[in-house]
Amino acid sequence: MNKDLEQAETMEELEQAAVIPEAPAVSRKKTAKELKQEEKERIQRHRMEKRMEKEAAKNSRPVRRIGTLTMGVALILTGCFILYWLFNPTVIPSFLIYFGPVILIMLGGEILYNYFRYQDARFKYDIFSSIICFLLICGCAGVTVLPIAYEHFGPERQVTEARLEQEIYNVCYEKLQANNDIASLYVNVYLGEVAYDKTMTISDIAASDYVDIRVRMKNQFQSKEQFATACKKVMDTINGAGVSYRYVHFETAGEGIYALGFSSEKFSQRLSIEELAQQVEVDETAASN
Repeated sequence: MNKDLEQAETMEELEQAAVIPEAPAVSRKKTAKELKQEEKERIQRHRMEKRMEKEAAKNSRPVRRIGTLTMGVALILTGCFILYWLFNPTVIPSFLIYFGPVILIMLGGEILYNYFRYQDARFKYDIFSSIICFLLICGCAGVTVLPIAYEHFGPERQVTEARLEQEIYNVCYEKLQANNDIASLYVNVYLGEVAYDKTMTISDIAASDYVDIRVRMKNQFQSKEQFATACKKVMDTINGAGVSYRYVHFETAGEGIYALGFSSEKFSQRLSIEELAQQVEVDETAASN
C-alpha cells in the first residue's frame, strides 16, 4: 500500500512538472495620441490643484469691508448740516456743493488705508454703502442747485424784471410823450446774471442784461427817408434819457409797412438819414394791399 501511495505522489509531481508556465504579459507601447492625452490630463490636474490652493489661501484670509466707514461719517456730517440748516433757515446751503467731493475723498482714503494697512486681507466693497454715498452726493448737488435755479427762474426774478421794464417805460414815456409819431412802446428786460440785486434800478443794468425796446410808429410815412428821420429823432431822445438797452426796434402800426432796428453799437448810432433809409425794411405785400 505504501508502494501505491508513493507511485501516486510520483505521478502528481510529474504532472505538476509537465505544466508549462504562462508567459509574462508583454507591455504595449503607447501611441503619440495617448501620450498627448495623458500629458493634457496631467496639466489640467496640475492647474486644478494650483487653483484649489489659491482659493484655499484666499478663503483663509480675513475679509475687510470697504465703504461702511465712509457711509457712517457721511451720514453724521449730513445730519449735522441739516441740523445747522434748521437753526439757520435763511442761509443758502451753497456750501453743500463741496460735500460731494468730500465723500469721494473719504471713500478713496478708506480704500488706500485698507490696502496698505491690511495687505493680507480680502477686500469686499459694500454695495449698499456705495449706493447711500452716491445718493448723498446727488442730494447735495440738488440742494445746491435748487436755490440757484429758484434765483434764476423764480417769481422774484420775474418781479424784478417787470419792475425794471416799468421804470424804463416811464422814463421813455416822460421824454417821448410829446412825440405825435409814436403809437405805442413796449419794453422787455431779461437779467443775464444768475446773481442779481432785487432792489436794483435801471442805472444798475449791466452789459450782460438784455433790454429790448419796441416802438410802433403811426402809419403816416410816405417814404423810407421820412420814416428814418422820425426813428432817428426818437432814438436820440432815448439816448438822451440815459436808458441802457441792447436793441431798439421801430415799425409802423397797422400793416407794418416800414421797419428799422438800432443796436447799442456806437457806429450804428452815427449813421446819417440816407444810410438809415437804406436799412429800412419794406413789406411790399402790405404796401400793395
